Amino acid sequence: MSPSQIAVKLRGLGKAYASGDAMRPVIEDLQMEVMRGEQVALLGRSGSGKSTLLNLLAGIDAADQGSVWVNGRDIGGLGEPGCTLYRRREVGFIYQFFNLIASLTARENVLLPLELLGVEKSQARQRSADLLEQVGLSARADDFPEHLSGGEQQRVAIARALVHRPSLVLADEPTGSLDADTGEQVAELLRRLCRDLGATLLLVTHSLDLAHSMDRVLRLDHGRLVSVEP
Repeated sequence: MSPSQIAVKLRGLGKAYASGDAMRPVIEDLQMEVMRGEQVALLGRSGSGKSTLLNLLAGIDAADQGSVWVNGRDIGGLGEPGCTLYRRREVGFIYQFFNLIASLTARENVLLPLELLGVEKSQARQRSADLLEQVGLSARADDFPEHLSGGEQQRVAIARALVHRPSLVLADEPTGSLDADTGEQVAELLRRLCRDLGATLLLVTHSLDLAHSMDRVLRLDHGRLVSVEP
């Protein structure tokens, strides 16, 4: 694949955390490339490094060794202010337990990323309304998260993650707290919206069915890439 086609490039990536008096490796010498627009599932047992990898890609954590390149830029060299701007502009993050702000309505939760970017108010309102319509929640826009079902909350979270049109979408067990049918609907919605946006999607899951609906499956074990399934 040519450099212009690569969305994510990892070279010799390593990350360890303190455990008592020792350092426990979580990611070890990870090499990986993901194409622009590709949808990739990350599989592995708990503690295999999947969530840590997403945090490194988002610039939430800094690598101890190696480099993380996103869209041709080494995010390890951005510094904290640069990483904050990178996350706001280029990354959409979706969590297992939604992470919506309880005191904000669905509409206000979706508007928040655009407000942080300083998008003009009428444009921000239109974009948030469009996303809520696409996730099927126009009628619930003024409801608070506590009045929404789990599936509806995750749809709001997807709209919030995509409203600023990120190039990279990171999803950490986005269906893990949903029943099977709702999870399947939410996963298909996420995949479709990312395809429409042209965004690269990396999704952590324990679901083999969900994993194999993606373009590729990468399996991690003890922080190392052990298999790649097309």
